[in-house]
Amino acid sequence: MEETYIKIYSHKKVRVDESDHDVLYLDDLAPAVHENNVYKILVGKYEGKYIKELDKNFGSSDFCCRPITLVERHLLTDGNLENTEAINITNYKEKCKYEYYIVLKGGIRPVLKETDDKKIVEEFNRSLNPSAADELFSAINKSNGDSFVLNANLTSKLLNKENSLTMQDPNQYKTRISDFKISEKYEQLKKRIIGLDKELKILLANINKNISLSYTKLPSDKIKELKTGILILGPRGTGKTFMIESIADLFGVPSTIEDSTRHTPAAYKGSDIEDILMHLYTNSRERKEVFEHGIVFLDEIDKICKRTDQEDYALKEDTQNGLLTILRGTVIHKKVREGFSEQDITLDTSKLTFVLSGAFEEILDKENITKDDLIEYGMIPQLADRIHLFIKTKNPSKEELRLALVDGEYSYLKLFAEYLNLFGISLEVDDDFIDYIVEEAFSLGTGYRALSTALTEYLNDILFDLYDGKMDVVKLTRKVRNDNNE
Repeated sequence: MEETYIKIYSHKKVRVDESDHDVLYLDDLAPAVHENNVYKILVGKYEGKYIKELDKNFGSSDFCCRPITLVERHLLTDGNLENTEAINITNYKEKCKYEYYIVLKGGIRPVLKETDDKKIVEEFNRSLNPSAADELFSAINKSNGDSFVLNANLTSKLLNKENSLTMQDPNQYKTRISDFKISEKYEQLKKRIIGLDKELKILLANINKNISLSYTKLPSDKIKELKTGILILGPRGTGKTFMIESIADLFGVPSTIEDSTRHTPAAYKGSDIEDILMHLYTNSRERKEVFEHGIVFLDEIDKICKRTDQEDYALKEDTQNGLLTILRGTVIHKKVREGFSEQDITLDTSKLTFVLSGAFEEILDKENITKDDLIEYGMIPQLADRIHLFIKTKNPSKEELRLALVDGEYSYLKLFAEYLNLFGISLEVDDDFIDYIVEEAFSLGTGYRALSTALTEYLNDILFDLYDGKMDVVKLTRKVRNDNNE
């Protein structure tokens, strides 16, 4: 397994000036190997322990980590990448300065913001670890009032925080089918994606199968036969891309979202088809053992299938054949730059999950779409044969738009309120405003994207005053919109 260096952070939830912050402290920097979604630490005070990479669910653990970047490695070694002795916590803090970070949520992955706020640092250093505190409070509540028992894990957390690192053996990955916890993932996804419950359940189950296959020791040829090739058809703005991004995030696997029309066969003008794999390799932090579990999402596939004039369609056929090669499973050889030198790498696509997507407007209204429909549309038969599952999305109803706006995990309103809160500004919204935005979005007919379009148009009337410091409270009402447009 390939060795890498990780930054190890300890985590606490800190309350300062009536605001809660997720704060990370840079606790150590150590070599580690990546084993089934966790890192095994090889040297240092946490030697032999397992720790998860920072993701959206980082708050459930006292520790998390991130690999150092190539830029950081250059900085630490002064350009001599082989000088691993310079890659240590003392040198890192000396050159990178910051030790404490605030975690900013709201996107697919959390973002770290450096801080030297004295109040936050002091509160971090004196507060009890939150997960230990929660467990202690729970233990007291469950006691009979006269005594209570501390379990070994909680005791170790209270006495020596390092023992709260993840201790599971990653080699025991998913030994039972229930370990995939697919129901939990499904419930999380339903909060993000509205109106596609049935489609989401089928899509999630098949991607779960593909990813689980990539971790098994089955031969590549058997994995290729068992994998499901997926096609998502639907109008723009109906959640096709967002579904894949969200699923990849829940499984903790790398993904790449590609516009099929930008790629051409070798020797043609445009992006080489193999560049798709290099994008996924980059998103895997250039680790092959991570790359092979990834998801490749090929959007606008209908545009390279649709029959046109003979010369143009001949190029489209060549592009489809190029995609077919990587979908079938192949090994490519590429040169990549590491520091000031190049090295040869091989990338095996046989374990990857491929999801194709497009509008396919001419056949979208058919109740049951088949491979023959795709071939008639212009998809080469060999590529159509790689598709085993058809998922159809649809334009949302007014009720589904309203649910997405009010209850969706990534509701523009919720995210805007969270953003304003960073500046101490509150957001107030009334029911008439919700009805107005839903009507506007529905009339645009561009799916869930229409919500952000309608809200952006509305906010244009107040954003300047907001940033001019004239608002402590932002009130969104239908009346304000009407008044500003009289």
